[in-house]
Amino acid sequence: MSTHDELDTFDTELDEQPDKSPWQPGPALPFTALALCVAGVVIGYYFIWLLGAAMLIASIVCGVIALRRHAPYRWAAIIAITLSVIALIFAAAVISVIVYQVQHAEELLAAM
Repeated sequence: MSTHDELDTFDTELDEQPDKSPWQPGPALPFTALALCVAGVVIGYYFIWLLGAAMLIASIVCGVIALRRHAPYRWAAIIAITLSVIALIFAAAVISVIVYQVQHAEELLAAM
């Protein structure tokens, strides 16, 4: 059997399964989303909150892309999206409380 015959056999095997794509998404996107979520929370809490928020948004984007591509380990993408949204809501609440307190303190200082 020559190499040419082997290639023809391989081509006919692919033609028999037209509904299956030879490319399947890997688990990189869901786990990237999860890693970005955890790193975004840690960096945002301890170091630079703006960088942490950007990482959380990137985590949401990676998680949504992973869900749309039907990647394996969908649970990791769902957990990453959920935790990222919760962390962003919590960060927005903390920032709004800080802004309110600063405005209130300025009003008190102006009244003195």
